[in-house]
Amino acid sequence: LDLQNTYYKLEESLKSLKERYEDLLPYQNLSVNQARLENLRFSSVTLGYITKEKYDTFKGHMDTMDAYVDLLSSDDQFIYVSILIDKDQSQRLSDLLESLDFRVEPTRPFDKTNVEVIGDFKKEMDALNSEMKKIVEFFESSSKDLGALKLLHDQLLSKDNKHQITLLNTETTLYV
Repeated sequence: LDLQNTYYKLEESLKSLKERYEDLLPYQNLSVNQARLENLRFSSVTLGYITKEKYDTFKGHMDTMDAYVDLLSSDDQFIYVSILIDKDQSQRLSDLLESLDFRVEPTRPFDKTNVEVIGDFKKEMDALNSEMKKIVEFFESSSKDLGALKLLHDQLLSKDNKHQITLLNTETTLYV
């Protein structure tokens, strides 16, 4: 029962870690650690994504605001970017992004680059998967052992075979 609870806890940890990993994956090309983005003196950095259909409109607005846009990655639906702008333009940018249905991602207080954090996440997920595999193997082994014991028990109780079974007993093993 303890192993089963341990397995479920590992499974929940893996699920949570995988969600964080997948959220971070589109931003793996961000070349600085995200903790540094919080303390910029004269600029602010916004991370997020926008649909591919609205990207050209978004890019045009960014050019008029003198914002630097770094395309980090894209998938079938979205383009993931970082936006660097003067701090005094932050509220105007925020309003504009909201009108374009731009999804802002919170910066994370990582002291490593995203590539390093993603690598750490992979290692941790591999370790969790390994622990879960050990527990599954234990249960499979125990299940086989229980099946063999049940078969032996049934044979011993069987009236037809009662006289056909001979037991040989050593200190550690019972042979039939």
